[in-house]
Amino acid sequence: MPASLWGTGSGVTRALLDGAVDYAKSKGAKAIDGFPVDNQGDTIDRTLAYPGMRTIFDDAGFTPLGEVRGNHAGHKRIAMRRTFD
Repeated sequence: MPASLWGTGSGVTRALLDGAVDYAKSKGAKAIDGFPVDNQGDTIDRTLAYPGMRTIFDDAGFTPLGEVRGNHAGHKRIAMRRTFD
């Protein structure tokens, strides 16, 4: 498997997030929550970005609910939610 498949900017995280949203909707969920890293534009090691980055959740229509206690690799985590009509 080519290393570039999993490289930064390949779209894997967004595809997984979109899949989770679609699955939740298909099961009748009213909302879905996520807890991404809020790196505020700082560079973060890819191995520590596994919860997802806030910008991806913002782009997918999630809205912030508030900070999560503690931090992740020195960066805040934030609770975010996307509601469905």
